[in-house]
Amino acid sequence: TMSRTWVSRHLPPEEVCCHQIDSSDCWGGALSAYLRALYVNFDSDLPLSSLLLGEQVLQLVELALASKYAEVSTHQASVMGRIRTMMREVYHEEDLTPAKVASMANLSKAYLHRLFTRAGTTFCAELDALRISQAAALLESRCQRHLTINEIGIKSGLPNAPQFARKFRALRGLTPSQYRQTHQSVDN
Repeated sequence: TMSRTWVSRHLPPEEVCCHQIDSSDCWGGALSAYLRALYVNFDSDLPLSSLLLGEQVLQLVELALASKYAEVSTHQASVMGRIRTMMREVYHEEDLTPAKVASMANLSKAYLHRLFTRAGTTFCAELDALRISQAAALLESRCQRHLTINEIGIKSGLPNAPQFARKFRALRGLTPSQYRQTHQSVDN
């Protein structure tokens, strides 16, 4: 069984009962997928204890509801600023993960996710935006025109060319090549 104190510390009962969780939202979708996987595999022997499963479900519920009931405190905003600074220093690392950044900031991964959720974003969205912003700056730079699109992707932490192009287009509305051409024609 899960401690009632743990549950009420993380999720006040009125908050859990008063809000609908949207499965199309980032964390709502993760919760929905997790519960669906548990339902499908319920009859089989799950390798995790029921206490751990319950805690994971509650953490996903907390993340799905965090933007609805949590305000970012001054301390949390300060920690987010520190995390963003750290991410700007290491965004180019291909294997940058929430666990790695949480470790660098001396935080738990769950708390890191909670902070991003309260700020209205996710770690991945923030990292993608940072990487694409840096890539756009390289594509715009006259002194970096010698770099290929693939080299810019690598320098930005996105060495997989199709993934780089897809993420760039999603955030900037153009492929990296189109973006570079647009900015080269403006400079001439």
